Amino acid sequence: MSGNISGISSGLGNFIVNHKILCLLTLGLAILGFVVRGKIYSWIQQASNTAQRADLAARRPLSESDHSIPSTFTRSISSTSTPVRPETDSASLDHQRTDLHEIPPSSIQESFPVSPATASLMMEENERIRSEIINDQTKLPQPVDDYDIMDNINDWTRGYMANVLAGRTEAPTPLHLQAAQYINAQNICQETREHEIIPHVYVGNYDALRSIDPMQGNNPVRFTRVISVTRQSPTNGDEFYEANIPDTVDRVSVEVSDDDTAWSDLVNNFERFFKMIDDAREKGENILIHCSQGQSRSVTVMMAYLINRFHVTPEQALHYIRTKRFIAEPVPGLYNRLETYYQNM
Repeated sequence: MSGNISGISSGLGNFIVNHKILCLLTLGLAILGFVVRGKIYSWIQQASNTAQRADLAARRPLSESDHSIPSTFTRSISSTSTPVRPETDSASLDHQRTDLHEIPPSSIQESFPVSPATASLMMEENERIRSEIINDQTKLPQPVDDYDIMDNINDWTRGYMANVLAGRTEAPTPLHLQAAQYINAQNICQETREHEIIPHVYVGNYDALRSIDPMQGNNPVRFTRVISVTRQSPTNGDEFYEANIPDTVDRVSVEVSDDDTAWSDLVNNFERFFKMIDDAREKGENILIHCSQGQSRSVTVMMAYLINRFHVTPEQALHYIRTKRFIAEPVPGLYNRLETYYQNM
């Protein structure tokens, strides 16, 4: 028995010695086979993952109703008449909210490219913010079309208005009370330079920008980034609009007018703006979006961000912003463009 084993071992040894090249080639082919097999397995796994993701996407496509804006507030950009935003229809909003609930929260990140780190860190917060926006039913003070009433209330003293609002003094008519609530909300908002719309993202006026200037303010909110969308160039030498922003503050400035001609300049910078906002939110740092009054152009940028990141309608985005900054009101031309921007997403 042992002799047979010895003979086999000796024969195998002689074979290896006499056929070195063949043995090395065989060993090499075996190693290559293992490597190729591993690569093929990896490719198959990647193809399988891709197919699964495609299948998942196919199972949750956005319906046509998700992208459409109800006809009650659809406007034509080509219209030469000045559009007037209709009153909010609660039934219409409820219908929109029902449709929007069908959009998976994960699809929030698909409208615009964001880094994997940003998507991962902000997903939970995004879902919370989106839920707040589409479910918000805050009743905002409504304007009164009677100019005599509005003028009359503008002549009221602060004390008289405070008493009317507190119910200590009876308003002349219900419309007077409604107008007083509206004017009071505007006055309170105009006295504040900036408002936080979502965590770390502020919309404000030029006074908010000047607060960052060490010579004019103390940057109480500690802004590290600024998006400026004003008609005045930051280098035009106009002392009223000039602000010396420290080099430590990252600032993007786009010179635009407050009308629909600003749209092309704004939309061409959306990717730049959105990445800047995402970066601030990811790092937990504050960013200011401002124009002259913090009412139209800066609000347009904020609305576009909410529409893009959270798949909400322009009306829902504006309503949500107005619960934080009441004077928010894009000019009709920019609002029209935002509706088309939403429809084309």
